[in-house]
Amino acid sequence: MRIVLAPSAYYPHVGGIEELTRQLALTLESRGHEVSVLTNRWPAGVARHEVLDGVDVTRLAFPLPAARPGNAARFLVSAPGATLALLRHLSRRKPDVIHVIGAGPQSVYLGALVPLLRTRLVFTAQGELTFDAHNVFEHSTTMRAGLRRILRRAAAVTGCSAYVLESLATLGTIRTKAIVIPNGVNPDDFASLKKKPSERPYVLAVGRLVNEKGFDVLIDALASAPMPELDLVIAGEGPEQRALTIRAVERGVSERVRFVGAVDRLALAELLSGAAVFAFPSRGEPFGIALLEAMAASVPSVASRAGGVTEFAEDEVNALLVEPDDPGALAHALARVISDSVLRERLCVAGRATANELSWLTIAPRYERLYGN
Repeated sequence: MRIVLAPSAYYPHVGGIEELTRQLALTLESRGHEVSVLTNRWPAGVARHEVLDGVDVTRLAFPLPAARPGNAARFLVSAPGATLALLRHLSRRKPDVIHVIGAGPQSVYLGALVPLLRTRLVFTAQGELTFDAHNVFEHSTTMRAGLRRILRRAAAVTGCSAYVLESLATLGTIRTKAIVIPNGVNPDDFASLKKKPSERPYVLAVGRLVNEKGFDVLIDALASAPMPELDLVIAGEGPEQRALTIRAVERGVSERVRFVGAVDRLALAELLSGAAVFAFPSRGEPFGIALLEAMAASVPSVASRAGGVTEFAEDEVNALLVEPDDPGALAHALARVISDSVLRERLCVAGRATANELSWLTIAPRYERLYGN
């Protein structure tokens, strides 16, 4: 089967949708399919075409209209060429299915062209209405209309959690029965990971530095926890870094907080290998793939009861769960994990079992069935 995966973003930008797409592409290829990635030409300076991890990646421009006259004029000039470039690309690929992952500019174009493409289109929602740091769908009429259109026209619609699908139902009619297919993980990425305890134990947090991720709450928890020997490492980039840095200074823990920026897969594995505990203090996560990866790496985890997290993380079983925006509860949970070796081992064993259940080897066939129906 010829499959085009069309995510809203892809590497070198780092995020959950990017890693989901990469893992799905690799797994589908290993199962005998011909897979390519089609995404937005973003961020600035990325190549129009390249091969990453053996997967063919094409990036096209998908201009959208804007209210300001200058932007509107540029759209009228550029949109026909962008549409033609997209149609030419798909004509060359001749896909049996186009799988749109996340609603972005690419989904607006593909949803509009479905009647012309005569190709099965599958759409997977990843929290567009519940976890958008830029409030794009609140401000953009074009994006809202594009999402409604693709929900009506897609042959199959999935969400990474029931939480995400419930939000979609508030926007408009979904033509087909929407189903939950959780995001997956490749446990083999962490199977040979050897623990490398740090000289000073540290909490690891991974994600975009945006308000929704709750890293400010984590810094407050670090300041209030009775563990002066415990450090915090935050991996990720985003607009909140300056505010978080200032917060660490104000809370008196700046020397214990380290921002390491966006990390590649190898660096992430290294960070996980040395972490004493993984923290996931999100305020409203669609799923929580970073948490699932920590489970796969046998790192005991503390997370907030937020959105789709509770659909695979169970309190006192494979993680400790606390309420969002509660630094005291988060600090208490971190202290419990650090001080209780029996609890740590129990969380690690159950976390690995959860990661194995959500392996891409079990998730990818669920998409295959949608592609073929």
